[in-house]
Amino acid sequence: MSNELYKDITDLKNEHVFFAHIGKSFEKACKEQNLSVKDYDIYKDVHEIIYNCTRGAWEMRKTAYEKIEYVFAIHKAKVVGIYKVEKSLWVKRNAINNKYDFPIYPNIRNKEREYSIAFRDCISVSDAEKECLRNPHLSLNEFKQDILKLKENQELTDKKYQKWKNEYFFKKSYNPVPDNVNEFLGKILLFPIPHSVNIRYKYRTIYQYEHYNFIEGKTEIRKIYR
Repeated sequence: MSNELYKDITDLKNEHVFFAHIGKSFEKACKEQNLSVKDYDIYKDVHEIIYNCTRGAWEMRKTAYEKIEYVFAIHKAKVVGIYKVEKSLWVKRNAINNKYDFPIYPNIRNKEREYSIAFRDCISVSDAEKECLRNPHLSLNEFKQDILKLKENQELTDKKYQKWKNEYFFKKSYNPVPDNVNEFLGKILLFPIPHSVNIRYKYRTIYQYEHYNFIEGKTEIRKIYR
């Protein structure tokens, strides 16, 4: 199924694609730069914002990122960016150092980069707290509220901290995106409803699903990632 506005996800055949939903971060970054999210196909600056918002940070298994060939940036079910990626271009947050080209949009990324580097060798929340005491530019409360988006009454546990530490970032490959994949750019993604689901419509837009691949001729959509 395909027309000027929509693209059927099953038009992807053997490609492994990661769908990165960038809604809030993309809208926030555009607002900070006095740009509109509707201008993504006009201004180069918006393309740069989309790329930075798409690069991270994503929770996934190692076996998953090793298979990913393309990342689709998704905003309100529309594909606003497509990036070719390779296994070597993914990096876990706990491996990031001063030399890493960290995303710069939205503006909170600058603070996120600072904490990612400062907490690189911190295994637990207790270690992170000690690092904050040593460094006057860091604050555990700021980290909890601004970086992790935890409410004031929410506890920062080692499990939540490790989840953050284990998120992945990527950088795009400069190898070209093939035409059959690139034709998804600017389209609203649709996926077919399984026959077992009693629903009026045959297709739905892809809001909540982040990972897609094609296995043995059958569509497989999984809720694997954030």
